[in-house]
Amino acid sequence: MAAEAGVTISGLILSGTFNTVADNSQSIILTSGLTVPVLQTLQELEIGSTDINLDMSIKILSYVNECPQITTLQFLESQLPDVVDPEQIPSQLKQRRLKGSLWKGIITSTLDEKPKQRLTNDY
Repeated sequence: MAAEAGVTISGLILSGTFNTVADNSQSIILTSGLTVPVLQTLQELEIGSTDINLDMSIKILSYVNECPQITTLQFLESQLPDVVDPEQIPSQLKQRRLKGSLWKGIITSTLDEKPKQRLTNDY
């Protein structure tokens, strides 16, 4: 694979090929069964899938957190969850100010639940 051969990969578009993220957040598993390891040079990641739920979103964010140069994350063709508990987002990732479809700091809460961040697009 290109990453194993030392080829610099700065952008990756996974439209219809994304399946899941490994439990250890160290690779993306494609529908073909091939894996994409954490890429040290990755700057932009676009994932096109209609099957992304809250748990999968958090797994993707954990993978992205392992990619030190990433600046943009886009979810294409995805209906992302409306809210997420901010504690589920890796703290290092919050500080990186990624661009794309992400949870942005709009806080909503009631007396009975923890504060949550509403999903917004940052373009």
